[in-house]
Amino acid sequence: MKIDRSRKSTLILPALMFLTGCFFSVHAQAQTIPTPESVLGFKPGQERRLASWDQFLGYFRKLDEASDRVKLDLLGQTTLKRPFVALTISSADNLARLEEYKDIQRKLADPRLLEKSDDAAISKLIAAGKTIVVITCSIHSTEVGGTFAAVELAHRLASSESPEVKLILDNVIVLLVPSLNPDGTDIVAQWYAKTVGTPSEGTSPPELYHYYTGHDNNRDWYAFTQVETQLTVDKLLNAWHPQILHDIHQQGGGGARFFVPPYIDPWEPNIDPAIIAGVSALGSSIAWEMTGQGKSGIVINGIYDSWTPARAFAHYHAGFRILSETASARLATPVDVPFESLGGGLNYNPKLSSWNFPKPWPGGKWTLRDIVDYQSAGAFALLSHAARHRELYLRNFLEIGRRAVEARNMPYALLLLEPEVPKSLSDAFKRLNQGLKNVSGTEQQKHEQGESLVNAVSNEPSSSEEVRYYYRTEGIDRILQILKRGGVEVSVARTEFTADGNNYPAGTHVLLMSQPYAAFARSLLEKQVYPNLLEYPGGPPKRPYDVTAHTLPLLMNVSAVTVRNPFKAELRSEPSALIFQSRVRSNGGVRVGLYKNYQPSMDEGWTRWILDSYKFSYSSILDREIRAGNLNAAYDAIIIPDQSVGALVNGLAAVGAAQSTIDQETSTGYPAEFAGGLGESGVKALRDFVEAGGTLITLNNASNFAIEKLGVPVRNVLKGVSSSDFYCPGSILRIELDASSPLSFGMDQEAIAWFEGSPAFEIVDPAKVKVIARYPGRDNPLLSGWISGDRMIRGKAAMVEAAIGKGRVIMFGFRPQYRGQSLATYPLLFNSILTAAGQ
Repeated sequence: MKIDRSRKSTLILPALMFLTGCFFSVHAQAQTIPTPESVLGFKPGQERRLASWDQFLGYFRKLDEASDRVKLDLLGQTTLKRPFVALTISSADNLARLEEYKDIQRKLADPRLLEKSDDAAISKLIAAGKTIVVITCSIHSTEVGGTFAAVELAHRLASSESPEVKLILDNVIVLLVPSLNPDGTDIVAQWYAKTVGTPSEGTSPPELYHYYTGHDNNRDWYAFTQVETQLTVDKLLNAWHPQILHDIHQQGGGGARFFVPPYIDPWEPNIDPAIIAGVSALGSSIAWEMTGQGKSGIVINGIYDSWTPARAFAHYHAGFRILSETASARLATPVDVPFESLGGGLNYNPKLSSWNFPKPWPGGKWTLRDIVDYQSAGAFALLSHAARHRELYLRNFLEIGRRAVEARNMPYALLLLEPEVPKSLSDAFKRLNQGLKNVSGTEQQKHEQGESLVNAVSNEPSSSEEVRYYYRTEGIDRILQILKRGGVEVSVARTEFTADGNNYPAGTHVLLMSQPYAAFARSLLEKQVYPNLLEYPGGPPKRPYDVTAHTLPLLMNVSAVTVRNPFKAELRSEPSALIFQSRVRSNGGVRVGLYKNYQPSMDEGWTRWILDSYKFSYSSILDREIRAGNLNAAYDAIIIPDQSVGALVNGLAAVGAAQSTIDQETSTGYPAEFAGGLGESGVKALRDFVEAGGTLITLNNASNFAIEKLGVPVRNVLKGVSSSDFYCPGSILRIELDASSPLSFGMDQEAIAWFEGSPAFEIVDPAKVKVIARYPGRDNPLLSGWISGDRMIRGKAAMVEAAIGKGRVIMFGFRPQYRGQSLATYPLLFNSILTAAGQ
């Protein structure tokens, strides 16, 4: 899809004609640029009209062919094999010199490449460079305005001859990703086309709009599990080192019309102060510009924080992440929002004027056209600011990198320790290590050769100690791969060394903090201490926008050490890490079913991703199959992912059923084939399955289903407890395991649990329920993140195995496969599956 630029020579007017009149030239140029309507067949933002990904691609291809300001590139393929593309937009002269500008960015991104004393050379680079802006759209596919805004923005930049556009084209290189989730673009468009004009018009699809992650695809910006994330990071962010990343989103429709930063507190503490100030200034400038245009309902410093790196790759790479959130309609269907129905938002009141919300929206009809207008205006205001302050952005970019390399407020190094090889595996490990040194060929060939070597060795372990070793090596491989993709430099010690008075062996991974992206490493490798923020003194906790912990060594069972003082060691560069996820090679004959609700569950998607990654065979089970019963004929183990009891039993509401009103996004229900959940017949079928010898595995809140509907003699001690008494919104806690249980095979006696709105268990009938894991009885279990009221769960069970009839229910009071990151507890899930064969 890379377009031959020479084809555009026919668009250049002959010199003689140009000299006869600039007006004619400008007019002719504008006429050659196709309008969105001429290709899509309708104007972007038109009510009740969405476009397919092929339609959008068709427009971008024609724009690429017609304009010497636009370059369309195929970056790769999505999860479901659709084209994943980006447009580079700038002046024709800039596009002809992209490699030159990319090299300038590379030098500014790493001050070690420049002579610090050579101010003239640095000033020359800054004078020559351009502000690099990445704009990403529609990662959440029900937020349908973003890709239409990308169409309009690209058309305006390609066709307009205004001074404002010329300033942008001359000073900015725009990297526009029209959809970060093209698969979801089609999923939503197809569902909308199917339901428009029916009582289900405006509903979300009854499936995840990203095949594996759904809404969580915007929580993947440090774990890099999904192909769309990897392509964006590898082909754009790491290749171009942008000063600004503008992430275009939509939010609920019942409050502000538009959000841009400043973000509310807290900020993640490893972010450079200049980024905090710059993000706040740029966001405020956008709000100022749009308010000056007469737009209302614009809020800054409300709703959204900047704590987790899961949404903020740019902040750890000297860039400004500008999130914008525009109020939604019902996909492309308008809504009417009376002023009196507007609901209060975090840190502002949508009915009152305030310093951060100066012009309340009066209420009324809100359409997709309004959404596209706000998003387009916000993006253009951002680009104008980036153009007018080009030198300021580049100079700050360099200075942020300089401070990182100086590492004045950093420890000296972080260490990642290789797990000790069990004596019983020493010979096999030596063979593997020697074999990995000899792999050759392309990256794919190296991976295949390495995987074969790992599989050969992995056939040998039999003890819990040996299995634990392999899981730990996978954990450190995953972390190394994450760090490499994040641009972090990792070395390995050739010989033993001493640091802070402790001895460390050869093979230890060393991350010196005097490097540009040390903050990214530190944010992921050290423990988080989330501030105890309350709504008011003595009041309930102030809810974080997302989770509060992201400590990879805890999640992946890797030993990490912070070294404060300088030390001497013989180091060599760390080669790229290869990840092999085939150590669990089969189900051991277990027939596995994974429940899939039509009310989509991100936890179901993540579970599916993990089972696919580890090459488990399984079947997705829908409501109607479970309701039909006789499940033992097809399955030995059934997994119920994290969902509430109501969502599991009742599912989606059918057409004509009573609906609740939330943010004016109320639907009128779903067709009967998608409605109803498990129902009572499904509950009975699952009870019969267990009593006849099946294994039911319930994850996190699905365990409440086992208690309330299957009668497991366990009590959730947190049911009905207010957030003022107990609160733990996504943190890493310590648990203690029963080492004698087959479910703990391959685990240490102490482990972690990802606690996120989870239950905690008190055993009612010890004769029928065995505790597999519990929280410490005396100490606060918090390892990273935030917990309030921890005494309520001290000594309580975190995982239990309950006997029902001839079968069993294995209940997790946490997410053992959290967002594809918690490798430390994968064995508990895998063992639950693999031991089902013996039931």
